[in-house]
Amino acid sequence: MKRFAALVAIAALTACVPTMTAAPAGAFDSGSGLAVNLQRDWTHIPPNLNFATTGSVLTRQGLSLQRVDILTLEPGDSIIRVTRDEDAPEYRAGMSETELVELVTASLTRLGYTDITADNIRAHQLAGAPGVRFNIGGKYSSGLNLRGDAALAESNGKLNVIIFVAPASHYYEASAAEVDALIQSAHAS
Repeated sequence: MKRFAALVAIAALTACVPTMTAAPAGAFDSGSGLAVNLQRDWTHIPPNLNFATTGSVLTRQGLSLQRVDILTLEPGDSIIRVTRDEDAPEYRAGMSETELVELVTASLTRLGYTDITADNIRAHQLAGAPGVRFNIGGKYSSGLNLRGDAALAESNGKLNVIIFVAPASHYYEASAAEVDALIQSAHAS
């Protein structure tokens, strides 16, 4: 009987543990107020299992091979997850285009990426709101070159953010068109 009770308790506890889930092709709600359409299946890592950034993460082959972070920030929030006593770049309502780009590049640098650059900065509609989109370059901490894209837009006093990062060789090109379609499909949920 004790063994049965222990098994029931373990089953109950594991049912409460958050896990990665499948994000099948089609509509995907990030849970942050931003939804996208996925062309193929991805793996979803919810915010409570994402120890790097404050939003949801999508990946197909693993976080070091490509990651798409989808998050919504309120004023005072940071893209990256930090403890209370750590400083991190914070979103402020009304940030300029340049400040938004710096918010992303500084956040990526804090995550351990190096030589982060932003280019091809341009106006972009994200989830129906005017914002900014740009390309990202840099290196992983191992020295491997990375490429990526970011799209940001303020809406209703919050900042919607989508950041894509992948190794420059193969993985970026293999996912770039699909991630572009994902960004273009973003809408409020």
